[in-house]
Amino acid sequence: KLPTEKRTEILGLLDKSEKKTENALKKFSKSDLQKRGFDHPIIGPLNLFNWLWVLALHEHSHLVALREKTAKF
Repeated sequence: KLPTEKRTEILGLLDKSEKKTENALKKFSKSDLQKRGFDHPIIGPLNLFNWLWVLALHEHSHLVALREKTAKF
């Protein structure tokens, strides 16, 4: 298994990233985020509100991968 101190460090970094994102989003309403966007190279046009869902799914995939890899230790 992954050493406890390394696991704690990784979880701490994920928590810090989540809080940083939450704090940045507090400044905007849902409609603010829906008004702006960008062209994603794979998905195509994406407003910022929907980008947050993509970001959440992406982060989730990292967590799943970490669980799978650390289960082997």
